[in-house]
Amino acid sequence: MEWNFRVKGLTAGVVSRWDRESVAALPKVEQDHIRQVVDRAGELSAKAQSLGAVITDFSKVLCCEHTVYLAA
Repeated sequence: MEWNFRVKGLTAGVVSRWDRESVAALPKVEQDHIRQVVDRAGELSAKAQSLGAVITDFSKVLCCEHTVYLAA
């Protein structure tokens, strides 16, 4: 996936860890960018696995002690 924005903490070749606290520390605009990345990755993952529903989404990171690892 390619994006027209940058998020502090998403670095090429590095796996980054995102949870409620790390997302909350970002400026609002970067929180929205992480939301876009996580939600799209969840959609593509569900499609690739032929799942009936998206399992990974940003709302779970915020509300439910979920952690997402992203490689840029």
